[in-house]
Amino acid sequence: MIVLAQKLFPLSQIIKTKKKLLASFVQYILPSTTLFITLYATLLVTLFTTPLSAQTSLPDLFARGLDGKEVKLVDLLTGKKPVVISFWATWCNPCVEELEAVSERFASWQKEIDFIFVAVSIDDARSASKVRSFVNGREWPFTVLMDANQEVMKAMNISSVPFTMILGRNGFVRYSHSGYIPGDENTLFRELKKVSEEGEEENLKL
Repeated sequence: MIVLAQKLFPLSQIIKTKKKLLASFVQYILPSTTLFITLYATLLVTLFTTPLSAQTSLPDLFARGLDGKEVKLVDLLTGKKPVVISFWATWCNPCVEELEAVSERFASWQKEIDFIFVAVSIDDARSASKVRSFVNGREWPFTVLMDANQEVMKAMNISSVPFTMILGRNGFVRYSHSGYIPGDENTLFRELKKVSEEGEEENLKL
């Protein structure tokens, strides 16, 4: 049987066939497999490293102050100091907890960093008067605006509150976080300090 097999399938022919198969694999199959792996890896990296939350800069939209006057959001950007924007609602307990924590530390933060803090309420128009009394009763030291139709929130691609972000001197979002647990305000301050220091270094270069 072995002799018959050797006659039917000579060793040299088998080796030659293997070489052809290997050459075909290297020429046609391997490149496509490598391309597939590369594309798949790129897709995974894109999905897991590209943030799918907020937009990277402020939209050219208006919000309203507690006095009813319109405020253009991009006007908050002076180009010299970072801006913190926190989206919240009166019915959102974690939102209020975060803003209370910031309010308690606001004066000491201001001594170290020159920044702007704006709390944007997403309460609807029916509860606008409630927002005014709610804020006045707490005497928060920062600016409060109202986004009653949630236009700003939607434009920023924010799906839930609380959502807090820091914008650098160039107007782009440098840090953001969703939700709130006690202690998040400390992280916010550290990130705010980083952005402020980076802005000061850039100003010195100009």
